[in-house]
Amino acid sequence: MPGHLSFVLPAIALAALVLVGICPALSRYYGQGSYSKTLGWRELAGSLDTLAAHMPAGKVRIAQNFPDPTLWYYYAGPLQHVVLPPAAHDRESSAKEVANMVKSGIDWVIIPLQPAPGWDDNSIAQMTLAQQFSLVTETQAGAWPVQVYARHPEPMAALNVQYRGGPTLAEAAIQPKTAEPGSVVIVHLVWCQLPGSLTGSEKVSHQLLDAGGKLAAQVDRPLDAGGNATSVASYGLIMPNGLSSGDYRIIAVLYDPAQPGAPRRVTVEGSDAVNLGTVTME
Repeated sequence: MPGHLSFVLPAIALAALVLVGICPALSRYYGQGSYSKTLGWRELAGSLDTLAAHMPAGKVRIAQNFPDPTLWYYYAGPLQHVVLPPAAHDRESSAKEVANMVKSGIDWVIIPLQPAPGWDDNSIAQMTLAQQFSLVTETQAGAWPVQVYARHPEPMAALNVQYRGGPTLAEAAIQPKTAEPGSVVIVHLVWCQLPGSLTGSEKVSHQLLDAGGKLAAQVDRPLDAGGNATSVASYGLIMPNGLSSGDYRIIAVLYDPAQPGAPRRVTVEGSDAVNLGTVTME
């Protein structure tokens, strides 16, 4: 018996030491994303809620271009989701699903894209979304490109700002009016172009300014003025990290990078920037 105990006791001690070493590692693996192989999924799940912060959850959908259930193991937020296309390579059903979202009052769609040659090998999800929504921004979350689509609100605030020689910035809207680092703020602009008033190389700079007028964020896109007609252009500004709380102004600057010095277009009142409204950072 004493000989048996001399063998068992060291074995028990060794097992205890192994458990002491394993337990912290397991705790870090399951509890701390930086140690976990699931970090990518956790990052993606967190970014979905962050992007949609301050948007009414009932008006936002998360879309997948492949019915991968893994995301829903990690995502526990309030946003509902949809698969586009609903069946493999089914463009017609995808278009119907997007139309149904519009009828249901959905204003924003967030879609993390993943390779899906066996389900959506021709960008059906993006193509059918673009029929009813505007792609306003794209960011990266882990391994996934994440796109945000939006519909413009009605009505929008009237501006009727005319530039010398055209065009006219007729209306604008900002959604949402409250933001936080990592969330997206969408600027909607209605442009009216006069015949021959543009060269085609103009761009619009959307700039976020703090209380002191310092630039905090910026996105520049080609001007889409819809030929000789009226058109709506929507753009997304992702709020950078490190912004202090408070009110920020959003301005629009129309300029032509194809011209020497990239000159700004000036309004008939002589301003080279148009104030669109304010956003409150929390």
